[in-house]
Amino acid sequence: MVLCIRGMNESFYRWRKSHTTKLKTIVALILIWLAASCSESMLNSSNTTPRLTIGPALNDYPTIPADWKKVETDNFYFYIPPSMKKIAVQGIDSSVWQYEDENITLEIEQGFHTADLTDLEERYESIEDIRVVNGETARLVLADINAPKTGKWAVNSDGSTKFTPAKKNLFLGAYYQIHGAVFEAVSGTESSLNTSRIILQSIKFKK
Repeated sequence: MVLCIRGMNESFYRWRKSHTTKLKTIVALILIWLAASCSESMLNSSNTTPRLTIGPALNDYPTIPADWKKVETDNFYFYIPPSMKKIAVQGIDSSVWQYEDENITLEIEQGFHTADLTDLEERYESIEDIRVVNGETARLVLADINAPKTGKWAVNSDGSTKFTPAKKNLFLGAYYQIHGAVFEAVSGTESSLNTSRIILQSIKFKK
Protein backbone atom coordinates (compact mmCIF):
# COMPACT_ATOMS: atom_id res chain seq x y z
CA MET A 1 0.00 0.00 0.00
CA VAL A 2 2.82 2.36 0.91
CA LEU A 3 4.54 1.60 -2.38
CA CYS A 4 1.29 2.16 -4.23
CA ILE A 5 0.72 5.52 -2.55
CA ARG A 6 4.33 6.51 -3.14
CA GLY A 7 3.96 5.57 -6.79
CA MET A 8 0.77 7.63 -7.03
CA ASN A 9 2.48 10.58 -5.37
CA GLU A 10 5.43 10.40 -7.75
CA SER A 11 3.06 10.26 -10.75
CA PHE A 12 1.12 13.22 -9.36
CA TYR A 13 4.29 15.23 -8.81
CA ARG A 14 5.52 14.45 -12.36
CA TRP A 15 2.10 15.43 -13.75
CA ARG A 16 2.03 18.61 -11.67
CA LYS A 17 5.60 19.53 -12.66
CA SER A 18 4.83 18.89 -16.32
CA HIS A 19 1.67 21.00 -16.23
CA THR A 20 3.34 23.73 -14.17
CA THR A 21 6.08 23.95 -16.80
CA LYS A 22 3.49 24.12 -19.56
CA LEU A 23 1.57 26.80 -17.64
CA LYS A 24 4.73 28.84 -17.17
CA THR A 25 5.46 28.51 -20.89
CA ILE A 26 1.94 29.67 -21.78
CA VAL A 27 2.20 32.62 -19.37
CA ALA A 28 5.60 33.55 -20.82
CA LEU A 29 4.21 33.42 -24.36
CA ILE A 30 1.26 35.61 -23.32
CA LEU A 31 3.63 38.14 -21.74
CA ILE A 32 5.80 38.17 -24.88
CA TRP A 33 2.69 38.73 -27.03
CA LEU A 34 1.50 41.55 -24.78
CA ALA A 35 4.93 43.17 -24.86
CA ALA A 36 5.05 42.93 -28.65
CA SER A 37 1.54 44.38 -28.94
CA CYS A 38 2.44 47.29 -26.65
CA SER A 39 5.64 47.93 -28.61
CA GLU A 40 3.74 47.90 -31.89
CA SER A 41 1.10 50.20 -30.43
CA MET A 42 3.77 52.63 -29.23
CA LEU A 43 5.51 52.46 -32.59
CA ASN A 44 2.29 53.15 -34.45
CA SER A 45 1.57 55.97 -32.02
CA SER A 46 4.98 57.50 -32.64
CA ASN A 47 4.51 57.20 -36.39
CA THR A 48 1.22 59.08 -36.18
CA THR A 49 2.19 62.70 -36.33
CA PRO A 50 1.47 63.89 -32.78
CA ARG A 51 1.62 67.50 -33.89
CA LEU A 52 -1.54 67.03 -35.96
CA THR A 53 -3.54 68.52 -33.13
CA ILE A 54 -5.39 71.72 -33.79
CA GLY A 55 -4.86 72.73 -30.19
CA PRO A 56 -6.92 73.75 -27.18
CA ALA A 57 -10.25 75.52 -27.35
CA LEU A 58 -9.93 78.79 -29.20
CA ASN A 59 -12.86 80.57 -27.62
CA ASP A 60 -10.71 82.87 -25.55
CA TYR A 61 -8.62 85.63 -26.99
CA PRO A 62 -4.98 84.52 -26.76
CA THR A 63 -2.18 86.24 -24.95
CA ILE A 64 -0.34 88.17 -27.64
CA PRO A 65 3.40 88.66 -27.09
CA ALA A 66 4.15 92.31 -26.34
CA ASP A 67 6.48 92.75 -29.33
CA TRP A 68 4.01 91.45 -31.92
CA LYS A 69 2.63 93.93 -34.42
CA LYS A 70 -0.98 94.53 -35.32
CA VAL A 71 -2.08 94.12 -38.93
CA GLU A 72 -5.34 95.87 -39.71
CA THR A 73 -7.56 95.83 -42.81
CA ASP A 74 -11.00 97.30 -43.47
CA ASN A 75 -12.73 94.11 -42.31
CA PHE A 76 -10.49 92.45 -39.71
CA TYR A 77 -7.25 92.65 -37.80
CA PHE A 78 -4.74 90.17 -36.34
CA TYR A 79 -1.26 90.03 -34.86
CA ILE A 80 2.02 88.62 -36.20
CA PRO A 81 5.60 88.34 -34.92
CA PRO A 82 7.88 91.32 -35.73
CA SER A 83 10.04 89.09 -37.94
CA MET A 84 7.21 88.57 -40.44
CA LYS A 85 7.29 90.98 -43.37
CA LYS A 86 4.59 91.90 -45.84
CA ILE A 87 4.96 90.42 -49.33
CA ALA A 88 3.45 92.25 -52.31
CA VAL A 89 0.71 90.10 -53.86
CA GLN A 90 -2.20 90.87 -56.17
CA GLY A 91 -5.53 89.05 -56.30
CA ILE A 92 -7.71 88.66 -59.37
CA ASP A 93 -11.25 88.70 -57.99
CA SER A 94 -10.52 88.84 -54.26
CA SER A 95 -8.40 90.70 -51.74
CA VAL A 96 -5.17 88.93 -50.78
CA TRP A 97 -2.37 89.49 -48.26
CA GLN A 98 0.84 87.66 -47.51
CA TYR A 99 3.36 87.84 -44.66
CA GLU A 100 6.33 85.63 -44.00
CA ASP A 101 9.64 85.00 -42.29
CA GLU A 102 11.97 82.01 -42.42
CA ASN A 103 9.64 79.99 -40.20
CA ILE A 104 6.09 80.84 -41.29
CA THR A 105 4.26 81.89 -44.42
CA LEU A 106 0.84 83.45 -43.87
CA GLU A 107 -1.56 83.91 -46.78
CA ILE A 108 -4.98 85.52 -46.49
CA GLU A 109 -7.77 85.76 -49.04
CA GLN A 110 -11.18 87.35 -48.80
CA GLY A 111 -13.76 87.38 -51.55
CA PHE A 112 -16.50 85.40 -53.25
CA HIS A 113 -14.26 82.56 -54.43
CA THR A 114 -12.08 81.79 -51.44
CA ALA A 115 -11.12 78.14 -50.90
CA ASP A 116 -12.97 76.41 -48.06
CA LEU A 117 -10.05 74.00 -47.40
CA THR A 118 -12.10 70.87 -48.18
CA ASP A 119 -9.56 69.67 -50.75
CA LEU A 120 -6.84 69.29 -48.10
CA GLU A 121 -8.59 66.42 -46.35
CA GLU A 122 -8.66 64.45 -49.60
CA ARG A 123 -5.06 65.20 -50.53
CA TYR A 124 -3.08 65.06 -47.29
CA GLU A 125 -3.02 63.49 -43.86
CA SER A 126 -5.09 66.03 -41.97
CA ILE A 127 -7.61 66.76 -39.25
CA GLU A 128 -10.36 69.34 -39.12
CA ASP A 129 -12.67 70.88 -36.59
CA ILE A 130 -15.36 73.53 -36.35
CA ARG A 131 -14.43 76.04 -33.67
CA VAL A 132 -15.65 79.39 -32.44
CA VAL A 133 -12.76 81.85 -32.56
CA ASN A 134 -13.42 85.22 -30.92
CA GLY A 135 -17.16 84.83 -31.48
CA GLU A 136 -16.82 83.73 -35.12
CA THR A 137 -17.39 80.19 -36.41
CA ALA A 138 -14.40 78.90 -38.34
CA ARG A 139 -13.51 75.66 -40.06
CA LEU A 140 -9.98 74.80 -38.94
CA VAL A 141 -7.82 72.36 -40.88
CA LEU A 142 -4.37 71.09 -39.97
CA ALA A 143 -2.51 69.09 -42.62
CA ASP A 144 0.95 67.70 -43.22
CA ILE A 145 1.74 68.43 -46.85
CA ASN A 146 4.70 66.08 -46.64
CA ALA A 147 2.19 63.25 -46.17
CA PRO A 148 0.12 63.24 -49.38
CA LYS A 149 -2.53 60.58 -49.94
CA THR A 150 -0.90 59.45 -53.16
CA GLY A 151 -3.41 56.64 -53.65
CA LYS A 152 -6.14 59.19 -54.29
CA TRP A 153 -4.44 61.78 -56.48
CA ALA A 154 -1.33 62.43 -58.53
CA VAL A 155 1.08 64.84 -56.88
CA ASN A 156 2.49 66.00 -60.23
CA SER A 157 0.85 66.99 -63.51
CA ASP A 158 2.42 64.01 -65.28
CA GLY A 159 0.61 61.62 -62.95
CA SER A 160 3.65 60.73 -60.83
CA THR A 161 3.61 60.75 -57.06
CA LYS A 162 7.25 61.57 -56.26
CA PHE A 163 7.75 64.89 -54.51
CA THR A 164 10.42 66.86 -52.72
CA PRO A 165 9.57 67.29 -49.03
CA ALA A 166 8.70 70.88 -48.15
CA LYS A 167 10.62 72.73 -45.46
CA LYS A 168 7.37 74.33 -44.32
CA ASN A 169 5.01 71.39 -44.30
CA LEU A 170 2.57 72.01 -41.45
CA PHE A 171 -0.50 73.74 -42.86
CA LEU A 172 -2.94 75.36 -40.45
CA GLY A 173 -5.92 77.07 -42.03
CA ALA A 174 -9.07 78.84 -40.83
CA TYR A 175 -12.03 79.36 -43.13
CA TYR A 176 -14.77 81.83 -42.18
CA GLN A 177 -17.68 81.14 -44.49
CA ILE A 178 -19.82 84.06 -43.34
CA HIS A 179 -16.98 86.48 -44.14
CA GLY A 180 -15.71 84.70 -47.26
CA ALA A 181 -12.22 84.72 -45.74
CA VAL A 182 -9.52 82.10 -45.39
CA PHE A 183 -6.26 82.37 -43.41
CA GLU A 184 -3.50 79.87 -44.22
CA ALA A 185 -0.34 79.58 -42.13
CA VAL A 186 2.39 77.14 -43.21
CA SER A 187 5.26 76.32 -40.88
CA GLY A 188 7.91 73.65 -40.44
CA THR A 189 8.41 73.01 -36.73
CA GLU A 190 6.31 72.42 -33.64
CA SER A 191 7.39 75.79 -32.26
CA SER A 192 6.43 77.70 -35.40
CA LEU A 193 3.17 75.75 -35.58
CA ASN A 194 2.31 77.04 -32.12
CA THR A 195 3.10 80.55 -33.37
CA SER A 196 0.71 79.92 -36.28
CA ARG A 197 -1.96 78.92 -33.78
CA ILE A 198 -1.58 82.21 -31.90
CA ILE A 199 -1.75 84.19 -35.17
CA LEU A 200 -4.98 82.51 -36.20
CA GLN A 201 -6.42 82.81 -32.71
CA SER A 202 -5.79 86.56 -32.79
CA ILE A 203 -8.04 87.15 -35.82
CA LYS A 204 -10.86 89.53 -35.06
CA PHE A 205 -13.49 90.67 -37.55
CA LYS A 206 -14.83 94.20 -37.25
CA LYS A 207 -18.36 93.48 -38.36
